Amino acid sequence: MEPEKLAVVSITIVVVGMLVGVAFLTFPTDEDGGHNQLTKTTQDTDLLELGLEAPDTWEFEMSDGTTLTLSDLEGQIVVVDLMASWCSSCETQNGYLETIHQDLGGTAVVVSLSVDSSSELSQ
Repeated sequence: MEPEKLAVVSITIVVVGMLVGVAFLTFPTDEDGGHNQLTKTTQDTDLLELGLEAPDTWEFEMSDGTTLTLSDLEGQIVVVDLMASWCSSCETQNGYLETIHQDLGGTAVVVSLSVDSSSELSQ
């Protein structure tokens, strides 16, 4: 093989090897509990297993000015969606939430809560 071709092939192999190595380092593993330091993400957790409870005083001001309280949702299946105006995947996610609502025959209430600050919303 010519020296120039050998150099190109060698560099290509080294670059591909480095990319594969980086890929393995960025994926979460069971050893770290699914937490990925590079992307700052954590795998989904079954919140029921955590035994969390919403406080009785839970209430939110809705975009139409009304107030939604926990007692308003009592006895219903509730899907809480945290979203933000800057989140590009939130728009895609809305379609999935609509599908969930339809699949459950309208028995589920989907509550999308904006995590934008007031200053972000006014822009």
